[in-house]
Amino acid sequence: MNDVSMDKQRYLIKASGVAAALFAGIAENGFSASYFSYALAAFLLFLFYDLYMSRPIDRSFLPDVRSAKWLFTGIVIFYGVLLISAFLHGTKGSVNTVLWQFNLTIPFFLMLFWRARYDIDKGFLCGMAAGALVNCIWAFVQFHADPNVPAMAGYAQQNHLGTGINLMWPFVLYMMYRTQDTKKKVMWAVLLVLMAGALYTSKSRGAVLALSGGLILTGITLIAALRGKFNLGLIFKGLAVIALVTAVCAGGFLYLSHDKKTGLDPERVGGERLMMLEASWEMWNDHKLTGVGPGKWGEYYYSPKYHPKDGHEKGHTMPHDMPMLFLTEDGIFGVAAYFAFLLLTYGYLYRAIRTSQNKALASAMMLSFLIFTLHGLVDTTIINKIPGRMYYMILGWYAGYIAYESYRQRRLI
Repeated sequence: MNDVSMDKQRYLIKASGVAAALFAGIAENGFSASYFSYALAAFLLFLFYDLYMSRPIDRSFLPDVRSAKWLFTGIVIFYGVLLISAFLHGTKGSVNTVLWQFNLTIPFFLMLFWRARYDIDKGFLCGMAAGALVNCIWAFVQFHADPNVPAMAGYAQQNHLGTGINLMWPFVLYMMYRTQDTKKKVMWAVLLVLMAGALYTSKSRGAVLALSGGLILTGITLIAALRGKFNLGLIFKGLAVIALVTAVCAGGFLYLSHDKKTGLDPERVGGERLMMLEASWEMWNDHKLTGVGPGKWGEYYYSPKYHPKDGHEKGHTMPHDMPMLFLTEDGIFGVAAYFAFLLLTYGYLYRAIRTSQNKALASAMMLSFLIFTLHGLVDTTIINKIPGRMYYMILGWYAGYIAYESYRQRRLI
């Protein structure tokens, strides 16, 4: 490579890190209805700069991302089945619903291409941290204004804020673990404390449960994937951390339940969730193969046939349970496609833990995925605008990291 191309490469690497920081920071804060347009602008500006600096353009401009084939397969199966379901119902509204849900995957493809082409890790993670800090400050301001109202920051509601915080926990922990600078460790630790405070202000019990469950399942996954590679002392340390976090989460859940005056009564702790699940089951029993249609759950739920007699809550459009939503709206094939998507993603990340050189980062991604998935059992996740885009953004970035790592390993052979 000549001096000119080396100079271009340095400029591109710096520009890619700055643009990735802007993209990540903006994408997790819904400060306006068109917030994601600003994140896309950051990506497109860098893309045009990259195209200009990389002239003449050839096939090598597109990175090799074959290592992400399991994720591609899962996305195609999941959204493909949902789209078929929408066409079978023959309504424009159902088709638009699925297309809008698929639109949330755009950050996955952008970040996959971006990270597979350039090492943007520092910029991306710092951008996520800055976005997390903004969310924390925003939540604290709202909590100070009225402590009795759950904080939402820039999200549509408090549970979405809890989901967003949970997606970022593992990577803040990763950065604190990786740095050798004591001052930086303290900085990351302070951010973790602030995020814990913001999670409290959201009063999202589902987020607290998902955090605890995700940590336990990640611990089990690591033991299975790296069996024989742990010494006894490390295992005990890991179990102690899991036990501590689980105890804190359990205490937080009990406190929030007391604060909301629901106690642990299943009939009260989740509002009308049990009624919604029972009604959803009845809907599916009447529409087993293709469901009631994408985007039609709310219409059927409030119909005389399915609405519970004791139900008083208004405005629900889903049953606060992702598997049940896809079972109800898309039938048995829809929920099967959703589980296939989850299993392929889990398999991909499990393999990464076993084979990647950076097992700490692989573990962080697995933890983020499992927390997000578990939260989907008590709230909506993957169909929500900001949390859904955040999830796909992080997954795409990590898939790009693996693609880049695979490419470098092949070059050394």
